[in-house]
Amino acid sequence: MTKLAFIGLGRMGAIMTGHPAAAEHAAAVWNRPPERSAPLVVADARTVDIAVVSDAR
Repeated sequence: MTKLAFIGLGRMGAIMTGHPAAAEHAAAVWNRPPERSAPLVVADARTVDIAVVSDAR
């Protein structure tokens, strides 16, 4: 399974994030207002805390 991450779920990001979920790939998402990621979480994406991701490098 391929792991993908998307930061920013505007018009294009929200559409692009839906494709990996439909193909059963793992997707992680982040958006400044977290409400935008709720429909994608229902479609098996998971949200991430951007502070944790940036500290991990």
